Amino acid sequence: MKKTRIVSGVLAGVMAASMCSVALTASAATTKKITKLTATNAKAGITLKWKKVKGVKSYKVYRKGTKKALKTVKKVTFTDKTAKAGKTYTYTIKATGAKAASVKVVRLVAPTISSVKMTKNKDGYPDGLKLTWKKAKGAKKYIVYRKDSKKYAKVATVKKLTYTDKTLSSDVKYTYKVKAVNGKSTSVASAAKKGVVVDSPDKVTLKLNNNGTYKLSWSKVKYASSYTIYDSNGKKVKTVKTNSYSGKLTGDNLQVVVFTVKTNYAGNASWGQSGEGLYVPDGSHYHDQYGNICIKIALKEKEQFMDGAFLDLILKASSINSYSVDKGTDTNVAELDENFIIKAKNAGFTKFKITYDEAAAKVITDTLAQYGLKFNNKLSTGTAYVEVTVTK
Repeated sequence: MKKTRIVSGVLAGVMAASMCSVALTASAATTKKITKLTATNAKAGITLKWKKVKGVKSYKVYRKGTKKALKTVKKVTFTDKTAKAGKTYTYTIKATGAKAASVKVVRLVAPTISSVKMTKNKDGYPDGLKLTWKKAKGAKKYIVYRKDSKKYAKVATVKKLTYTDKTLSSDVKYTYKVKAVNGKSTSVASAAKKGVVVDSPDKVTLKLNNNGTYKLSWSKVKYASSYTIYDSNGKKVKTVKTNSYSGKLTGDNLQVVVFTVKTNYAGNASWGQSGEGLYVPDGSHYHDQYGNICIKIALKEKEQFMDGAFLDLILKASSINSYSVDKGTDTNVAELDENFIIKAKNAGFTKFKITYDEAAAKVITDTLAQYGLKFNNKLSTGTAYVEVTVTK
């Protein structure tokens, strides 16, 4: 009887130990979890990542709204390439012997930057770069990044489809990227787009010859793709790749010539830098016996003389308020209006006389000297004549 009880006791102990072992294994399994599950927008879809669970050989990826698993994977990552832009998705990762994990994400596609244009202030000077991009479906706001040298840094978060960056220096190349955001979901960055606040030439020089030819030159600008030249009326003369241009003037009248040069880069243009000179064709002027300068102007009937050297002289001296102008020897031929515009009327000849006091004469003398013209003698008062010949 004792032997039987001993055997029974041993069996009971073995059974108890076995039951205890099973209970511990089941308890250990329930402590395993899938952790650190993240969902990020990738270029081709939504990428899921999670931490590897020890002992688990494969994982099943589920998406809310689908009955079957999207995929069974052995790695701890999966990209859902069927996710559509602007939609919200909830993903669940399941594995045998581990507690499942879920994550929510909005599928966001990277915005497309359509343009980077230079903006100007009310005076016409550059004040920044304006970025514009297309709406990303599902986006609530956008983050703008700028690269000054090697790294990108966040410069703004906006809700509109545009941003103007005014914290810039001229003649420096900046690169921009934009991301779309909805809650905790962020798209990949847009394609990079470059922009420059275009600098104008530091110096513009105009060299004029009496035969009507001229050479315009200016300092190079680092990021210039081309330069555009304009005349004094704002009319485009030429767009060139180099920092000089030669041409020929027309007209027989003495005139102040002004050219303005603007720098171009990627559709943007700088403000203008100008150079000027006095064009003195042969026979356009002479000095009388008293040393007074006489300017000769030839006009057709109904023509106007608006931008000549004669006007420049008057305007430079006008701040002194010490000059007088007669009406001419024949007012039926031409007239000089209050804006110093000569208006030709009928064929014939007339002569205007402009008289200056000593202070104004000095202004005129100094002005002419800058253009290479000088009075024959030193005057205490100044007199200039404008001879107008009008033909049909």
